[in-house]
Amino acid sequence: AGGREPLFSPDGRGLGFLATGKLMKVPAEGGSPFALAEQQGAGGGSWAPDGRIVFAPIYSDGLFRVSSEGGDSEQLTKPNRERGELGHWWPQVLPGGRAALFTAFCSPVDQSRVGIVSLETGETRELVDGAYFGRYVPSGHLIYVKGNRLLAAPFDVSRGALTGPAKSVLDDLYASPTEALTILDVSRDGTLAWIPGSVADPPREVVSVDRDGRVRPVLAETRRYRGISVSADGRFLATAV
Repeated sequence: AGGREPLFSPDGRGLGFLATGKLMKVPAEGGSPFALAEQQGAGGGSWAPDGRIVFAPIYSDGLFRVSSEGGDSEQLTKPNRERGELGHWWPQVLPGGRAALFTAFCSPVDQSRVGIVSLETGETRELVDGAYFGRYVPSGHLIYVKGNRLLAAPFDVSRGALTGPAKSVLDDLYASPTEALTILDVSRDGTLAWIPGSVADPPREVVSVDRDGRVRPVLAETRRYRGISVSADGRFLATAV
């Protein structure tokens, strides 16, 4: 109950998840959950082959690592505040367990970066500027998000480097600019499952409704508006697009 952001162990026998402000684990077949570390807010996690989990404990810090058996957490990365990085999120441990991808989140989200960190030395490098939610897929590509587009570029896991230009895969992808998050996954045979932006985040109208039920358009343009706040004097409104 209350669990979210599930992640499987490499052998498929364990399940990690976030609940009640903690990173938890439980046998995949069921059992009693066990608390591994504090984790306030979303940010993702990834279970490495060596039994340790790379995760983002809070939005405003770097990536940490903790044993799936419990114990103290070890910090792996620190956001570069001089470059506007607010936090490091959405890690993915790469095959072989020697490095992990992550998103260096900046605001606005189109200033974010997809990076890579060595799990042996802690060295970090930038892979793609102006992108987020980088994921390695079995076809040998790095996929990532720009705006509502999904792109894919050839990627050499052994070197942790891009080896060719990116190509567009999808133009209608659900993406959350405040969380640098999209909802997708790729199976071992290369099948992509995703949520289209036109379904999850459709265009909306902004209207006002008086106490008699009369509806009046406020903004002429239909766009992907999110949230409305009206000023105290009723003359202005603020909305995110």
